[in-house]
Amino acid sequence: MNTRWLPADGVHRSPLWLLVALLLLSCCLYLSGITRESLWRDEVDSIRFAAEIRRNLSESETAPAAIRELAAFLTRPGWNGPLYFWSLEPWLLLAGRSELALRLPSTLAGVVVVALAHTLATHLLGSLAGRLTALLAAVNPYLAWYAGEGKMYTLITAMALLSTYLLLKACASARKRLWLGYVLVTTLLFYTHILTPLLLPVQVALVLLLYRRAIRSVAAWVSAGLLTVPYLPLFLWQWPRLVQPAETGFPVVPLLSMGQRLGEVFSRGIVGWPAGLPLVLLLGSMTAGALLARKPVVVGLVCWVGAPLLALWLISSSRPLFTERYLIWTLPAWLLLAAAGLTGLARRGWGGQLAALAGTAGLVTVGLIGVGHQWGTPVRADFRSAAAFVSQHHQAGDLIVFQIPYLQATFDYYAPNLDYRPVEGPYTNRGESAADIDAYLHTAIGSRPRAWLVLSEAPMWDERGLTLDWFQTHGRPLDKATLNRVEVIHWQLDAGS
Repeated sequence: MNTRWLPADGVHRSPLWLLVALLLLSCCLYLSGITRESLWRDEVDSIRFAAEIRRNLSESETAPAAIRELAAFLTRPGWNGPLYFWSLEPWLLLAGRSELALRLPSTLAGVVVVALAHTLATHLLGSLAGRLTALLAAVNPYLAWYAGEGKMYTLITAMALLSTYLLLKACASARKRLWLGYVLVTTLLFYTHILTPLLLPVQVALVLLLYRRAIRSVAAWVSAGLLTVPYLPLFLWQWPRLVQPAETGFPVVPLLSMGQRLGEVFSRGIVGWPAGLPLVLLLGSMTAGALLARKPVVVGLVCWVGAPLLALWLISSSRPLFTERYLIWTLPAWLLLAAAGLTGLARRGWGGQLAALAGTAGLVTVGLIGVGHQWGTPVRADFRSAAAFVSQHHQAGDLIVFQIPYLQATFDYYAPNLDYRPVEGPYTNRGESAADIDAYLHTAIGSRPRAWLVLSEAPMWDERGLTLDWFQTHGRPLDKATLNRVEVIHWQLDAGS
């Protein structure tokens, strides 16, 4: 085995108490804001999709029918991979469908990310870098945000770390159980999110850089074959959809802008103060890592940072898919490079140690500020309050127009027993005229004297505001609540409107 790239201080474990303290820190930070905001539409989708899997499987009368139902979920639009929803429903049956129950698995996965980042960094860069990586992960505001969201993003980050660690350990020791573990975890990862196969080129680069002899191993080739077989059905569905041009709802983003946006959210979180200082601290530490760490490891980590981003940019040139959370599983590479830089500085005399201490303190400080700013800044649409307001003022059988229609599921989550008639707000972004909207709403509302209008993310459906204009022309508001990213208005409609 080529050991020239191994860390100079070995791969000794950090003190257990220190790792436990960092895990407790991350857990406290993640839990501190877990139910502060109401669920947003993607989180409600998690509950809906999980229940749909259970319902469809329970209605399958034979085993082949159940298998066909499971296979159908592989290609369901908007799911991005079915495994998270398959595994979520048993948990929700046990824990209930509250906000806390939905988000808690993501919190636990976020804590696991901290532990696995420590383990992988220790393996690649040494014990000091392992401790620093765990510290940076524990206070990272972007990881903290998705540790409080009922989606698969912290889960795929943990699985990507575990998959990579198992691969490197298997290359080092050639133990068959490690190869089998790698195949199992990686297969599950691919079935959890559609873009995680972009990790494979990174792993190939790491093996070639660090364990080149492993490519002659029979176990490695057998594992590659075993990995191909379960992924093939998913690939046959994914590839045409990734390369065929299509409107996806995502904007086209230039490559440099994609990298800048990743750097901003990875350093400061999704909201907060200007990204300048956090980004400079993170990129400065990563640059030090690129200059001071051992080159095979550096090249591998740079591949982890850049290769998935480049691949997604190429895919997005015909089918825009870029959103920062889809590449959250590359965040550990950013943190490992930063930890490598801080470690390298710490080994260069008193001046380097002071620089490393200042850099670490700066990154931890901006991380904690970012976490605090996220928990103190409303971000998600407040459907919890919106549903409560409507429930307080509605009358049985009231009509509610949703603009956008997709938000009805989120509203129903918070008002499951409300007696009302839903109406889909009209889509107007294809050039429909005010007369078209007038005809649609006259038909949908009929002669009812009152109607509710729920507005959230309305420009996605009605960027010219034609629906609101119609209500303002044909009625007057009785009650109104303007909440974070959602507005609820109860209208008294003119007779004969």
